[in-house]
Amino acid sequence: MGAFDKNEETATIHSKLWEPHETVTIRVTPTLEDEEWVNNQVARMITPTKGARNKGIAIESNMGATRRLWIERMIVAWTFTKNGMSVSVSSKAIRQLPTPYADFIYEKLMEYQPELDEEEEDDFFGNASPPIVESDNAILPMRKAK
Repeated sequence: MGAFDKNEETATIHSKLWEPHETVTIRVTPTLEDEEWVNNQVARMITPTKGARNKGIAIESNMGATRRLWIERMIVAWTFTKNGMSVSVSSKAIRQLPTPYADFIYEKLMEYQPELDEEEEDDFFGNASPPIVESDNAILPMRKAK
């Protein structure tokens, strides 16, 4: 199976605590695009509006949303209902999931992620980054552009 074949691999999950008809279909292999999407939702740079007193760039952090964002990104379908009616997968519906449901879905997503031991990481990544070399060059603070 090639690298891109894994992008479409899914699994259907069900908790013994859920109703018998309730299942969730998840993609099991995140892509680089998925990771970028989650990271971009978690931290955003906000430039000031025209005429604002503070001319600096603000960073908005939503670290608490990381788990929900991964769930949102990886769910393909589900069979959840409310008052006997199907509930469509949406950001709003995912935010309203009972915590035990969200916990189970996230735990299952993580179970599908490979855990490499140190030797496997070295084999897989090799020397992915250049070596760090000590230098006498100091890092200077950024200066405001004129």
